Amino acid sequence: MDREKSPLILGLALLSAGIVVLAFVFASVLGLAANPGPFLERQLGGGGQAAPPTAAFAWFANGTAAEFRDLSGSGSSPIISYAWDFGDGAASTQPDPTHVYADNGTYLVRLRVRDQADLEGVAAGQVDVRVGESTGGRSEMNPNINLDIGDVLLPVAIAFLTFGMWVVGFLVGGSLVKAGWNLIRPRPETIRIRLKPQNFEYGATAEAVPAIIPTPPPAAPAAGPSVPPPPEP
Repeated sequence: MDREKSPLILGLALLSAGIVVLAFVFASVLGLAANPGPFLERQLGGGGQAAPPTAAFAWFANGTAAEFRDLSGSGSSPIISYAWDFGDGAASTQPDPTHVYADNGTYLVRLRVRDQADLEGVAAGQVDVRVGESTGGRSEMNPNINLDIGDVLLPVAIAFLTFGMWVVGFLVGGSLVKAGWNLIRPRPETIRIRLKPQNFEYGATAEAVPAIIPTPPPAAPAAGPSVPPPPEP
């Protein structure tokens, strides 16, 4: 009796698991179809994504001494750190530093700012210093655009992965339901006959010996019309 019940129990378990998987997949798909906005915003990087700071600066030089003034704008979070590279090997972490160059020349100065969200912006500019001259200017470049291809491919990969998981879940759920139903569905009764070796021997002998069919007796001739006997004298 236990062997007869085990397929039924296993079939019910597989059928229940398949129904649960299919219900989860259908609920997820219906939820996305009813309100796709939040999902698409998360994948495309919109709706609430933090904005990075924008770095910029101005400089004023009197001879070889240059003063730098930060003109950066904060994004979603306030700026908390500054990193200056004056182009001659010197650096500073002050918002508005002053630097004295050893020689006349044109130096590429870079400013990197970082905010509380760990986002950063970068600006750069050519600073020209000459003894006996006063010059000034502001940053010429602002390479603040992030062209990292990973930021573009990651949302696409997540979207494809999500839809792929739904397809796999649908296939797995359908397979479980089919397997469970095959185990619990009613089957027609079968009769098992055990054949012993002598049965096979008898069958082989019966095929080898031709059957003897008795010859039927010859048919009697057809009776003609009856003639009454002659009368006695």
